[in-house]
Amino acid sequence: SPLPSLSPPSPRPLPPPTSSSPRSSTVAGARQKGASQTRGGRALTTLRVISISQHSRKKNHWCDDACEEYTSRLAGYDGARFALEEEVLKPAPGPPRQPEEQQRAQEGASILSRLGTDDYLIVLDERGKRIATRDLADEIRTLADEGVRRVVFAIGGASGHSDELRGRARRVYRISDLVLNHLVARIIVVEQLYRVVTILQGIPYHK
Repeated sequence: SPLPSLSPPSPRPLPPPTSSSPRSSTVAGARQKGASQTRGGRALTTLRVISISQHSRKKNHWCDDACEEYTSRLAGYDGARFALEEEVLKPAPGPPRQPEEQQRAQEGASILSRLGTDDYLIVLDERGKRIATRDLADEIRTLADEGVRRVVFAIGGASGHSDELRGRARRVYRISDLVLNHLVARIIVVEQLYRVVTILQGIPYHK
């Protein structure tokens, strides 16, 4: 999600953002410790979306409902090798309370604190590489075959991603060449990951 950059003077530091608890959604039998999950005796690879976004269940229910529609569909497939989960984090304060650089740093730290040592991080950013759905499916299949148990997709806040988060990323991809609202970006990413799983599992959906 493309996001601008300013740098006003810095006041005293503020604490990192915390998770928006009403929107910490775990679906399709996945838990936060994806590495320990199995389904049907097979190791389960979890695809997890973490986004920085202002959240109001009352105002943003259309986005939550759309994401839950895709994530919940996988729950009925007992033989699925993949699970899909989502977590929404509150943004850190930005200008004028603190400069965007500091905002990015705090939000990046919040995402990093939720990553396991072996998590495979993909950052979603306007400066990233374009990737087609089937190419993403091939990459996820390869990661699962190599034993990666959790692939995390990070959607940044209004000021973008911190250098520290980018440095941790294994891949940086762009969602679109268009400027997208963060709620719309969430739906697109969750739908694309659902589509990827249907391709890999042979579930009729992708054409």
